[in-house]
Amino acid sequence: MSDLIPPQGRKNTEQIISEILVNYQEYRDRDNIQHFCKDVIEKRQGIKDKTKTLSDINNALDTIDLIDSYHQSLISAQEQGKSKVNWLESTLEEITDRESVIKRGEIVQEIQEALVLTNNQQLASLSGEPTGVYTPLKEIEVEGINNPRVMEQQVLDDIQNNTMLSSISMAQQFDTLLDPLNIDYFNNFSFLDVADNYLNQYLEPLDNTFKQLVTLGTVVAKEEGHLGILEEVDIAEIAAMIDMGLTLPQIGYKLGKGEITLIEAVEDLYDREVAATCTLVSLNTKAVSWLSGTSIGATVGTVFGPIGTAVGGMVGSFTGKIAGKQIGQTIATGIKKVVNFGKEAVTKTVKKAWAGAKSFGRAFAKSKLNPLNW
Repeated sequence: MSDLIPPQGRKNTEQIISEILVNYQEYRDRDNIQHFCKDVIEKRQGIKDKTKTLSDINNALDTIDLIDSYHQSLISAQEQGKSKVNWLESTLEEITDRESVIKRGEIVQEIQEALVLTNNQQLASLSGEPTGVYTPLKEIEVEGINNPRVMEQQVLDDIQNNTMLSSISMAQQFDTLLDPLNIDYFNNFSFLDVADNYLNQYLEPLDNTFKQLVTLGTVVAKEEGHLGILEEVDIAEIAAMIDMGLTLPQIGYKLGKGEITLIEAVEDLYDREVAATCTLVSLNTKAVSWLSGTSIGATVGTVFGPIGTAVGGMVGSFTGKIAGKQIGQTIATGIKKVVNFGKEAVTKTVKKAWAGAKSFGRAFAKSKLNPLNW
């Protein structure tokens, strides 16, 4: 996925984010992130429309806060014994202001079809082989479903598949964690406390400062022409990509330290993507200005597809690099465990799809779709 971002574009983006992080480390009014963002944007000579860029930044930060809000709601519901599918059903009712069951069903079907397409794109990118392993429900199946929860459970299953595929895709960029980060800005800092605070937070109402600063840097890089793949991408989608990319090293760090189990790590990644999906549906359904005109399916496909994992992997691996070799190694160890688990899950899905093929065992062993061949 990383080849979607040219090496020079990646280097320039890392440089911009690095400069912003260090400037914030030395900033006097660190409690006022909006003021800091405005100050940064006003000083950037390469940004043509500073007013729009600042508005985009504020909208992106609101998107990350909304993902947090849905995530905390999901965690709370599960602690009270509520299932994910029940939470999703009630949340979609709230998002759509209790629109008709038919209308919600159309929304859920659009999400499911987008996830199927996206998951096939992810699998094809990983294997280098076109695939239709993941399939949408047939129209007759959709019409025959009387219980909306069945469709919502299908969406959750597809999100779970995407969580594994996205983690595997992003993790490819974490292979460089032990490479030296040749950026002069960090010479006077062993590790930035804003990044340290972020990595050590876990499933709490988070201090989003680090995510906000990385988002600021990414948007600045986009506006200055270093990230062409984001040229036509909505700001809320960019924020969701960054959130996804920064969640992986945080959870990988906790897993690598042995503070959570592998199942907890995978489940938390899954929960975060469910929360992000609801956020995108909410912004789209309520026709918020920075997502107006974009279909729910297209939004979901962009964030959880190859573009999303390219951007997410870039900012996530950058986070591991600035943490230094010791912390970076811990992050890499945790992520490797998630990847191995993900490949096992993908293997089961692909095997099921191949079950009717002749000489199944030999064919699958040689196939590029076999995760063991990636």
